Amino acid sequence: MSLKGYPMEEFFSFRKILTPGIIQIVFWIGVALCVITGLVGIIMGGAHALGGLMTIIIGPIIVRIYCALINLLFWIYDVLNDIQEQHESGLIIVFRQDKANNSQINRTDTTRLLKSA
Repeated sequence: MSLKGYPMEEFFSFRKILTPGIIQIVFWIGVALCVITGLVGIIMGGAHALGGLMTIIIGPIIVRIYCALINLLFWIYDVLNDIQEQHESGLIIVFRQDKANNSQINRTDTTRLLKSA
């Protein structure tokens, strides 16, 4: 069964990233757990009350930072994929340094670039 042209093809070939949407769910679950844990600490009283209050205040901030870092990894992945696609289509010219001659060597098919311009 061919999945060409269908959104499921991208899902099963791991080209479509679902994780950024899931990260939002993880964030809200983490915030809920911080609030519940903080409320339990406050209800227990004593020294736990201060810890519970700090959990309610600082916990969601830490969860947000953690989710932002995970999201950053997927953003970097998307940008690298865009760069690779542009390179393969001839939109980006990549140069490397020739250490022997101390000059730059073109690593892209420039004739394809000139034809498309």
